Amino acid sequence: RGEWLLLDELNLAPPDVLEALNRLLDDNRELRIPETGEVVRPAPGFALFATQNPAGVCAASGATYGGRKPLSRAFRDRFVEIHVDELSSGELADVVARVGGVAPSLAARLVDAHGRLRRLRLGRGRDGGSLFEGSQSLCSSRDVLKWAARVGGDGDRDRALAIGDAIVAQRLRCDADVAAVRRELAAALGVDAGAVDHGPPAGGARAGLLAACAARGVAPTAALLRLAGLLAAALDHAEPALLVGETGGGKTTACELLAAARGADLVVINCHMHSEASDFLGALRPARRGSGALFEWVDGALVAAMKAGAFVLLDELNLADDAVLERLN
Repeated sequence: RGEWLLLDELNLAPPDVLEALNRLLDDNRELRIPETGEVVRPAPGFALFATQNPAGVCAASGATYGGRKPLSRAFRDRFVEIHVDELSSGELADVVARVGGVAPSLAARLVDAHGRLRRLRLGRGRDGGSLFEGSQSLCSSRDVLKWAARVGGDGDRDRALAIGDAIVAQRLRCDADVAAVRRELAAALGVDAGAVDHGPPAGGARAGLLAACAARGVAPTAALLRLAGLLAAALDHAEPALLVGETGGGKTTACELLAAARGADLVVINCHMHSEASDFLGALRPARRGSGALFEWVDGALVAAMKAGAFVLLDELNLADDAVLERLN
């Protein structure tokens, strides 16, 4: 039909799948379908684009992208390869100001904090090394946009520090690393680092959370209330939350309590090494008797929960294959 086609995350596809594109990318400009023997030639106006993250460790940023395979030189030569660089500080500040709705002066401070954290080298963590030794992992441009969206038009820099601490510093395991990140955030914002308290949600949300704890016989410890407060803030801004911690730390319990406090259903999807995209999205299944069709579409657990407006917990997320998780992007 002469449309433009974008192949996203190209280097996640198996090599035998990519080999099928060779004749289309060559001067022949045709694609043969083995099952039917049909040869398809693109209509005028057809264009093919592809994107990928660097395979392995990116030399420029130090970021690691799981599941990516290096493409062969012969396959890459069939494309006009273009390196897409990161946004400059000035460009990122413009994006943050426009998308996040913050004042340009505050946007510049948020971007300065982003730059400081990229240069920061953290100390030794609890187990002999920090969870985020690579500076790029500490704060990405997406984190800055989340930060700006939460701050909004409020120019209170002390509040901006608390929000930045919740988004960036609270992902670290070591108290010394948290303090180091907090100092950099405070220096960029021009405020006193001080102590930032991440307590439970305020007002009626706190009462609902405590009532849910009482109904389930759960002790409302300071750690649990802190976790619930951080989760509630992410939920209020429609941000997915990733809970990382040891077994028995209360991750699932916090999600259950927050769902109960907000009167929402919680759907738990247990991930494992054999999880497939169809488990989340759905698939064609043999139809039941009387439907008049051989196959019918059955929604996966994630799609069904989305349609029902329920909360979803992907348990043991990192057990699933990278290619499966990419479908959630």
